[in-house]
Amino acid sequence: MLEADIQITNHRRIEEAALRAWPAAQQLLFDGWVVRLSDGYTKRANSASLLYPQTGVSNLESIEPIETLYRSQHLPVIFRLLSFTTPIEVDPWLADRGYREVDGTLVMTAVVPPGVALDLMVRSLDIEQGIAAHARMNNIPDAVLLRHRRILERIPSGLSFVGL
Repeated sequence: MLEADIQITNHRRIEEAALRAWPAAQQLLFDGWVVRLSDGYTKRANSASLLYPQTGVSNLESIEPIETLYRSQHLPVIFRLLSFTTPIEVDPWLADRGYREVDGTLVMTAVVPPGVALDLMVRSLDIEQGIAAHARMNNIPDAVLLRHRRILERIPSGLSFVGL
């Protein structure tokens, strides 16, 4: 496997893990786009990302049906453009349609040094602790916490806090 292919595979694994860690109420695959719907709570759970670009298919052709889907659910249309999968023509095409860039994301990874016990770095939380911690750290009003709770309850492996 070529180094570039390995890097894309690693990036895709990280993105898939992030999608599992913040599960949407509904997730659809549409011509390589992962389309997520969750009552409008958070952009990650309510956005479309081109995770699996299709060869021989214009990834732009899928944008209008995705827009229609979000609008039919009375949700804002949000496209997450991943640096490792999004063809160069998508960003300017969206800009021509009035979309703008907001809230960029920087994904960082770290290698756990040999001999460091993971159980000292990872602490499990129950949902109440997770909601309370998130509300404190982000000044979240009580009215929003019900939608936050729904996402947390969908995480199959439970909640954890990781500190390095």
